[in-house]
Amino acid sequence: MNHPIAQTIRKLTLAPLLAAVMLIHLYAVQPEIFGSAEVLFRQLSLLSLFPLLAYPIQPLVPVFRDKGRDGQRYLAMIFAFIGYLLDCLMNLCTRASQELCLIGWAYFLSGVIVLLLNRFCGLRASGHAAGISAVVCLPVALGHSETLAVSLPLLCLVCWSSIAAKRHTFTQFIVGMLIPMVLTALLAAL
Repeated sequence: MNHPIAQTIRKLTLAPLLAAVMLIHLYAVQPEIFGSAEVLFRQLSLLSLFPLLAYPIQPLVPVFRDKGRDGQRYLAMIFAFIGYLLDCLMNLCTRASQELCLIGWAYFLSGVIVLLLNRFCGLRASGHAAGISAVVCLPVALGHSETLAVSLPLLCLVCWSSIAAKRHTFTQFIVGMLIPMVLTALLAAL
């Protein structure tokens, strides 16, 4: 049974959309980590726009065209993985700030771990939870704990919607949520 409000919440809180909100907020409060609007645009392109392209492209790709929502999600994971990898590589090649490197590596490694857990351990860790969790913990790691006033209630709302829409169990959500939190803490400590 689909819960229409839960489905709407999940659609409005796609990880790439919230990553864009986070990046724009960080640019507004700490523009020096970007250095220029061009770097912000690159970050938005690789962490947000590129992963979102999977949705309109899915009907055009024969392998994914007839797979419905599951094919769409799988293609979105592929696009996110490529975008996150390109972001890390661009950050390295352009000697981006430590903060942007932290963001890029947190997203990339979170995606890799979710993929590995789901593919080889059968855990079905929530990628949606990982994406939301990154938006919760990365600004805090960069010194912006005031964002918790919005991001924590949002995380709880997304948890409810994932369970109500029967997309994930509570355990799957928690596992997905913990991945970027642990990675961000480890990466920030390096």
